Amino acid sequence: MGVVLAVAGLGLLLEIWAGMSLDAIGVGLALGAAAAQAAFFLLGDAMGQDTDPLAVIAFGALIAAVLLGALAQPWTLQWDLLADPLPLGTLTLPGWALVLWLCLVCTAVAYFAGVSAIRRLSPQVAGGVAYLEVVTAIVLAWVLLGEALSLVQVVGAVVIVTGAFIAQTSVPSSPTPATEDAPAVPEPEPAPDRS
Repeated sequence: MGVVLAVAGLGLLLEIWAGMSLDAIGVGLALGAAAAQAAFFLLGDAMGQDTDPLAVIAFGALIAAVLLGALAQPWTLQWDLLADPLPLGTLTLPGWALVLWLCLVCTAVAYFAGVSAIRRLSPQVAGGVAYLEVVTAIVLAWVLLGEALSLVQVVGAVVIVTGAFIAQTSVPSSPTPATEDAPAVPEPEPAPDRS
């Protein structure tokens, strides 16, 4: 139920009905991204406690660099912009500082927190909580860049948070195994057969 609410809230937050048309390539890429995220959560859960989250992140980053490197063609970028001051909302920061922020905070810290959370949460809960990323991005765009939110988008954000909360609280806790010190509970005796 929580994941369904989070997806519905995501639709409200993004106002998917407003001037949008479906593009086959975009839908395909979105489904691929969803499958990759699901695989990320499930594999992160299957790793167990013995796997270092940094190793998982490094392996994922290596795969992403190979796959996206050919598509993004970083050799065609204007690398001289890194030395120039660039606007970020009302701030002006050097380009290299923005790239460093993207690499360290938006990528390394975010993925480390995600992998660490998966080890403590179920994949279902981690997936539900991941919808909070969109809410955080929109709130930061509102605060830092002056983006406006409609009433429907605010309602969508609340629905996402509610769905994530329900997903977090609805996962049953694992039963505690009986210890040797605990007294055994006797099974009831069967009723006598009266036939």
